[in-house]
Amino acid sequence: MVSVVIPTHDREHLVGRAIESVLAQSYSDWECIVVDDASVDCTERVVRGFDDPRIQYLRRDEQGGGAAARNTGIRQARGRYVAFLDSDDEWLPHKLERQIDALGRSDLPDVALVYTGSTVVHGGYPSATRPATHRGDVYETALRRNIIAETSRVMVAREALLEVGGFDERLPASQDFELWIRIAARYPVECVPEALVRIHRSDRERRITSDSSAVSRARDLVFTKHRARYRETGLEFDRMIRLGVLAHGRAFDRAEARRWYRGARRVRPWNAVPYCLLGATLIPQSLVRLLVTSTDWMRAQFRQRMDS
Repeated sequence: MVSVVIPTHDREHLVGRAIESVLAQSYSDWECIVVDDASVDCTERVVRGFDDPRIQYLRRDEQGGGAAARNTGIRQARGRYVAFLDSDDEWLPHKLERQIDALGRSDLPDVALVYTGSTVVHGGYPSATRPATHRGDVYETALRRNIIAETSRVMVAREALLEVGGFDERLPASQDFELWIRIAARYPVECVPEALVRIHRSDRERRITSDSSAVSRARDLVFTKHRARYRETGLEFDRMIRLGVLAHGRAFDRAEARRWYRGARRVRPWNAVPYCLLGATLIPQSLVRLLVTSTDWMRAQFRQRMDS
């Protein structure tokens, strides 16, 4: 059986769509655990309005965030596998079936996690497709960047989740990225390339990933927590450079970028890259914003032409 865990908070207008996408699954051996993270709207009424004994409603009296809600669902789960679905996302009908099939056909030993591709939807219209392509031993690649990405794409063996300790509730963001690192360090990963998840993004629905300060703190905490892993794999320098680039070009935080570049310089004082990037932080922020905005616009235009 697959235990579907849907964390939600004040999304009475969206959680029904997520539940309906679970009900539409071609694979029927599932239970659906909706964890209400102290909502003050009518989320409970919406969930209890579904007349299916496989759907459970759990309420947390104190808001703890998505990681805490997911961990609550993991502890309640009875299935061999746990599949996560954010309450503003939805699955295509064959998502669970394709993942179960992939696990059955896999030539990899002891697979603990299987993920699918996804489509990002802005304002009801598909804007980008992200396939799932990495499989096997993805540990070093997972340290470099979040290749597995959103939780809605993922199904994990419950035993593996309990073994590694679930989501780190101390992190203000990037809880998924950090958990995938711990799982990939112990188990091989399988993938289903098809885009079987619709990740909904809109200006009206604020996600934690849009909070640049929370994301910056989370990146710092994740790096500190796993610094020994980065050092052992020879990725410490590369990761610090990447975090500096993200701080400068995305959060527009020159002080934070300089901190990462100086750290990278200490790791490899003979390397010219951190010196050049430190110099780049002297560029006026208005020009950096213009360059980033122009680059993002050109990327969006390219994607639209590729999709048309």
